[in-house]
Amino acid sequence: MSASLGGDVTSGQLVVLAYLTLITASYVPFGRLADRGSPSGVLRLGLLLFAAGALLVSLSRELDLVLLGRALQGAGAAAAVSGGQAVAFAAAGPRQAGRTLGLTHVAIALGMLGGAIVGGLVIERFGWQAAFLIEPPIALAAALLARGPRRQPGATEAPSLVALLRRPDLVRGLILAMLTFTAMSANMFLVPYLLQRPLALAPSSAGLLMAIVPVAILLGAFPAGALADRRGSRWPSTAGLTLIGLGIAGFALASRVEVVALALATYGLGAALFQSPNNLAVLAAAPPGGLGLASGLLGASRQLGQILGVTLSGSLIGMGGGLDARPAYTFAFAALAGLAALAALVASRQPR
Repeated sequence: MSASLGGDVTSGQLVVLAYLTLITASYVPFGRLADRGSPSGVLRLGLLLFAAGALLVSLSRELDLVLLGRALQGAGAAAAVSGGQAVAFAAAGPRQAGRTLGLTHVAIALGMLGGAIVGGLVIERFGWQAAFLIEPPIALAAALLARGPRRQPGATEAPSLVALLRRPDLVRGLILAMLTFTAMSANMFLVPYLLQRPLALAPSSAGLLMAIVPVAILLGAFPAGALADRRGSRWPSTAGLTLIGLGIAGFALASRVEVVALALATYGLGAALFQSPNNLAVLAAAPPGGLGLASGLLGASRQLGQILGVTLSGSLIGMGGGLDARPAYTFAFAALAGLAALAALVASRQPR
């Protein structure tokens, strides 16, 4: 993409930053809009913005227009997530919410697998613009199919941001999301380098191994949500974070492909066990009429964690000696495993 736009690595970084900046900044405003208006309406708006942004990128030959398109996609993604989670939670009801949130993570895992496979084939055959051109029809179809309650059950007025941040269970879930996604994003940033540099795997082999993570999430997300519905969020979240930490610790010790595969499966299952129950804990702690804002805060916490994680990974590797030094990976993954352990300790203090 950078080469075709006449730019360099900096151009590619700007394209990524345009998306990340807008999605992070847009979560809370769109969550607030979902509370004041219709969550399903915000969901559809997000899908339409995402489609418009993808179309603009696919037709652009100048960097400025690509940046604008990616910014629109970031804003659209934030609206779709903020409205979509509120719709899912409100439609499912308190007894089925965990299962429903688990199904959303199943859909995300399927999208990760399908997007990587289909996107790679399309780019290889038709170029990067074609990968964006297939997104608008999918987003438009989803917008036409999107349904949900026009108002949140029991809502009389939208609560303020301060009112939500005064709820300890909600704040604890947001902190957990940020800590966990810091560790997870740093980990997933470093693993491909571990596979291709110290372990000297070919890119295709490394890609196949990395597919273990979404497969594990695909298998574990719905049972984790169902378990949270029956037993509460504390123990599934704590168990998930423990498995994430063990998986990351496995990378610190990995010297063979078999060990890496086991670590990826452990890590993926832990991610599945953590995400649906923690999302349930945050949304269940929201006051009536506050699902959209709670969902937006949750998305912003995850996104902030991802940004911090990528930054942290570079610092840890640099402290350990660089990407080509095997001890640097041991040091970095050990530190990230410690961060996951800290998150597990916080999760274990949840009331239920």
